Amino acid sequence: MRWQNKPALFKTITFRVPLFTAAVLIPALWGMARLYSRGLDNIVLTIFITSIIFIAAISLITLFTRYYLTRRIIALGRVIKGAAAGDFVSKIDVNSDDEISELGNEINSMIDGLRERFMFSRFVSRSALESVKGEIDIDPAGEKKTLTVLFTDIKNFTEYAETRNPETVMEMLNTVMSLQARIIHKHGGEIYKYSGHEIMAVFGGKNMVYRAAKSSVEIRDEIKKINETSVTPVYAGFGINTGDMIAGNMGSIDRADRTVIGTAVNIGARLCAAAGRNTIVVSDNSQSYITKRAEFIEHEPLKVKGKECEVKIFTLVKTL
Repeated sequence: MRWQNKPALFKTITFRVPLFTAAVLIPALWGMARLYSRGLDNIVLTIFITSIIFIAAISLITLFTRYYLTRRIIALGRVIKGAAAGDFVSKIDVNSDDEISELGNEINSMIDGLRERFMFSRFVSRSALESVKGEIDIDPAGEKKTLTVLFTDIKNFTEYAETRNPETVMEMLNTVMSLQARIIHKHGGEIYKYSGHEIMAVFGGKNMVYRAAKSSVEIRDEIKKINETSVTPVYAGFGINTGDMIAGNMGSIDRADRTVIGTAVNIGARLCAAAGRNTIVVSDNSQSYITKRAEFIEHEPLKVKGKECEVKIFTLVKTL
């Protein structure tokens, strides 16, 4: 560019705008002065010509300002609004080297960073993002809460994967995981962990058990619909438990995951492991919350590893 080897002052808006203004006004003023110096007899004609010169000068300055400043500032605003709405593809066309172009470069860099963070957020749970908002360091402290965990597992995954290529297996996994995530989020749950073909979701707050139960029933029904058109059906098992858990960031100082731990979580995992195909196993702790809002079948108590007493269990037939 022709300005690259010029002093920095020449590249600034504060130099270029006054320079153009002076380049327009000085000849205009000189022309008007010449008219008056000649002492034209027709004062009306003199005023008319002077007005034409003045209007032309102002119009040129206005057009220059609109093209050089206003148009570019509007473009900046348009891209920033797009980024705020989630458009991380549109960029600012930088075709100069003044302050506005420098600002454009910075905004483009910001959009690149936002796109990277947006993509990264797809691999991190919402609670993990919420827990670090406004924080510089990760807080290792945990918090005891009463929550409901929902575990899901594709029961015949090994059988399915053994007879198919990796691409087909991944397509099936992504389809099933996506529909589960959509339903869980719809009912206010949060997925804390994907582990192979398993999901651990957590529900808290009002009606947490019912929302977890509703999610599991809808997931089961959606998988049944998929099986109607599939050569080899897939089956899911579910485990739901409610109790006190420790929620917090777990890991090293360099990397940590938001998770929940405790006996209540372990029981939920054991219930899922014990569940049959397309079966939802619910502990008595969870069942007591929604006795009148769902239909259950009671089963023999389950001996859970790490717990002295057997766990009274139910299978969830449907929610009411």
